[in-house]
Amino acid sequence: MADPANPTPGPGATSADGAGASAAGGGAERRSFMPGFDGPMATFQEMDAQGRRTLEAMVASVTAAAQGAQELAAHAADYARQMMEHQARAAQALAAARSPQEVIEAQSAYNKAAMEAYVNELRRASQAMGDIVNASLKPLSAAADRTGQEPPR
Repeated sequence: MADPANPTPGPGATSADGAGASAAGGGAERRSFMPGFDGPMATFQEMDAQGRRTLEAMVASVTAAAQGAQELAAHAADYARQMMEHQARAAQALAAARSPQEVIEAQSAYNKAAMEAYVNELRRASQAMGDIVNASLKPLSAAADRTGQEPPR
């Protein structure tokens, strides 16, 4: 039923030629509405896509860090095993010593070898840690480059 105060027909009303109001004026209203809607919608879609790319980069980064941590743990376990074997050999050498001079020589040889092994392991672990950090930051850096922003430091 038409409202006498509002000459515009309602949604279900028909015009004089029998066409619905949505066919007569709805298309023009929709066209005028869409340009204002398309811009923000495209922005939201781009934000969504960027969020997905960022999440994928974070997952790749965490995966690289986890793999690096596993490698470090394996190397640490190997180093510990090697040092225990080295300590057992040093203890045998000390037990086989026949004089105080041989004890001092065996102990000095063990200390020197243990220190060299420790320094080498520390150097290798430092290099591995740097490689792990670089590998885990690579996906994040690539994602930041795609957005045109500098990665956080």
